[in-house]
Amino acid sequence: MKTFVATILLSLLCAVRAQDITLLMPHPTRSQSGQFLAYEVPGSNNGPVSHSYFLRTNTDLVQLEPWVLVVSCERIKDMLWRELNVSTPAAGKIFIFLYRAESTDDPITVTTQQFSDGWSYRMDMPDMLTHKRYLSAMTHIMLLELANRNADGRSAEIPLWLREGIAQQFLSGHEADLIPLIPQWNMNGLTISPLLVEGRRADPLAHAHQVLTSNPALTFGEMSWPSSDDLRGEPGDQYSSSAQLFVARLLSLKNGHVTMRNFVQSLSQYHNWQLALLSAFHNSFTTTSDIEKWWAINVVQFTGHSLAQTWTPEESLQQLATTIRPGVEVRTATNQIPLHTETTLQDILRDWKESQRDKTLHQVINELAVLKIRLSPNIAQVAGGYQNALLAYFNDREQYENVPESKRRSSVTEAVITHATLKKLDALDNQRNTLLSKQKRSANHNASASLDSNGINSIVP
Repeated sequence: MKTFVATILLSLLCAVRAQDITLLMPHPTRSQSGQFLAYEVPGSNNGPVSHSYFLRTNTDLVQLEPWVLVVSCERIKDMLWRELNVSTPAAGKIFIFLYRAESTDDPITVTTQQFSDGWSYRMDMPDMLTHKRYLSAMTHIMLLELANRNADGRSAEIPLWLREGIAQQFLSGHEADLIPLIPQWNMNGLTISPLLVEGRRADPLAHAHQVLTSNPALTFGEMSWPSSDDLRGEPGDQYSSSAQLFVARLLSLKNGHVTMRNFVQSLSQYHNWQLALLSAFHNSFTTTSDIEKWWAINVVQFTGHSLAQTWTPEESLQQLATTIRPGVEVRTATNQIPLHTETTLQDILRDWKESQRDKTLHQVINELAVLKIRLSPNIAQVAGGYQNALLAYFNDREQYENVPESKRRSSVTEAVITHATLKKLDALDNQRNTLLSKQKRSANHNASASLDSNGINSIVP
């Protein structure tokens, strides 16, 4: 009988609308949009004196009150939605219960529930915690709300690197904007007011650069399945810095912000988020090995030298030549050892099958984007020309393919688009060869001048 009653109650609970749950709870503090509702657990917060001396004097902690929390939630949501180009309104209510903090490691729990009109979320969190833990928790629950908008019966899984990467980006560049300070409070009889310091906003990746030049960045696999030890202390800083750079580089890909949004919104349709990632970023990656290779290039570019250091013209020309002449393996017979050789972008456009051609050209586009940062200025301009030529090729093809056959102009065909791209690439090759010739003449002149200064060429027979 008890089981039968419990089943009926559970059925009634699932059938009720999410918005009706608010009628069963104490009076909340609501955010401006009404999506966030903050509660103080009764009897858990009796002012700052209820916290230990260690917590009250720890400047690394943010103190939360319901009104502070709902204002902060709206700011974080607005910034996250701008980052992901989200324009549709939020669908799920988020109920946040604050309980009195006992330590800096008090648990944060998230509970999801699907109702007849959508999903709702409950978060229980301490009223004092580090800024990093706070932003990580709020980023997680907002990504979860976005991911579950199309979910049916199963809540999405948010990758840890995504949550931590975005949270670290916000923490490094926008912390003062996202977490309002309590106007004043009493401590041992003294009234303390926060100090607002204005100044130029720092590079959000500056801290990540400092961390990752001293410690190796984690691999994609290590970010995907971290151990508990990877998330504490120095390893935790290493993880969040790696995740921040990884997310920033994904967003910098062509249409990266929209693609990241599509990735998040597709998570509820996959049991494995890696498959969702490969599907969303299919123009850049085919396998997880592609992601590892791309990530390794980005890590070397980011940590190998100072952020402002560039290669010499000679080094720049060598690096550019390597990038625009991808290596391929050729077999003269089925049972023969493959021979490694190089090919040109023009040969790829003319001769390769579409799937392999598009994959390789997208990889070249991504490598050029990374490469340009390190090239000397005039050579970076040529590299940008190659990148723009290939991007224009894909853009023109996409526009052509989206036009119904009956409305296509005879003067615009895929062959015409390819021919125009080949002409651009030939012109860029000429520019690059001109720079290469100038560089060789300059090197020969410098070598000759060096010999003269040593008196070697002054001897007349």
